[in-house]
Amino acid sequence: MDTQRLVESRLNKTFIMGDEHWNHNAVFIYEPRGFQAPEDMWCACINNWKAVHTVRGEDPESLYIHLGDSIMGTQDLLPRVARQFSSYGTHLFCRGNHMSDKKRHQLEDEYGWIYIGEEFTFRYRGREIVLSHYPLDIARVNSHRSEKPEDGRMPMINIHAHTHSRNFHTAPYQICVSADALDCVPFNLKDAIKAALQNI
Repeated sequence: MDTQRLVESRLNKTFIMGDEHWNHNAVFIYEPRGFQAPEDMWCACINNWKAVHTVRGEDPESLYIHLGDSIMGTQDLLPRVARQFSSYGTHLFCRGNHMSDKKRHQLEDEYGWIYIGEEFTFRYRGREIVLSHYPLDIARVNSHRSEKPEDGRMPMINIHAHTHSRNFHTAPYQICVSADALDCVPFNLKDAIKAALQNI
């Protein structure tokens, strides 16, 4: 099964978040999230991902999508986090603005994570859903689309990270799933799509 069909078939079992910034010792990242030290933030994020997996009965078909800038720091720090995730579920990721090619290939080759590109598009009830690290110019993309189109081109939904916004709804048809907006708790992908459709 290709990655697009995999995600489409498991929306209820898919959870998403971006900008976790594990291994990033930066006050401007962890203090606004309510943590006193970077280690506290890393542990909370990791524990929240694990808690989602546990609540789901440790379902081996669970998918976990990281929308960029998840693991920061030098190359030698990557195993510190990646090993903790690779033992459960399937992990997919897109490139953030802090990821090198070497780190990307290490996640793929050593830990079995699936790279989904700069942007990843799938369909939900005939509508395009685009996952990306950077937010798309969704108003421009949707400027010639409508909810009752003659050509079948309904407005696209963009689920993104990067901005570190604490606002979940960033624009009509657009949702931010930065860790900042989610209080470091992964969000169900199907629920994110529904939330975007409520914000139009």
